[in-house]
Amino acid sequence: MKSSIETRPPLSFIKGFQRTAIFISGTGSCLQSLLEQLEVQNTTVVVTNKKNVFGVIKARRFGIQVYDTGLTIDFQKLNHFLKAKKIEKIILAGFMKILPLDFLSHWSGQIYNIHPSLLPKYKGLNAFRKSFESRDAMGVTIHHVIPAMDDGKVILQKKSLSYSDQIDDQASEYFLRRTEQHLLREFSQKELLKCIKF
Repeated sequence: MKSSIETRPPLSFIKGFQRTAIFISGTGSCLQSLLEQLEVQNTTVVVTNKKNVFGVIKARRFGIQVYDTGLTIDFQKLNHFLKAKKIEKIILAGFMKILPLDFLSHWSGQIYNIHPSLLPKYKGLNAFRKSFESRDAMGVTIHHVIPAMDDGKVILQKKSLSYSDQIDDQASEYFLRRTEQHLLREFSQKELLKCIKF
């Protein structure tokens, strides 16, 4: 299993600035937003189970190490890798695999997920589509990851549309992606403030 060489030195000018791993399985729309905030978001490695997705290209363009787990993930090996990289926080940004209980126990309170609905509504897969077809309010939630799917403590939540019956699905998705970007910036700033000692 190969990974690229890390070319960007980790940010360490702020004591406690958390080294972060971002997990992806696709194009990396949320990943892009996080990579554009390297001054406030210490992204150390990108983990993927699909090595040919566009998100991998984005990570390498920013000089971020990519760890390819392969389609069948050895979570014990992945855990050892993350510990060796001194990772302190994990962000699931479109990672389409369920994390096993033993992995979750190792990282309890340190894993966050970006979910494309206003939880607790529309948990699980296809949340955007479910919101749109229900003509319901749409938005994005960042929450802690626990064993129960999409049921962890909500950290941040933002509405993108009050209703979706006046526009088509492409426009609805556009507003959702914009909301993701805004919410991720707010999340990164909030996490950074926790590290600063006044």
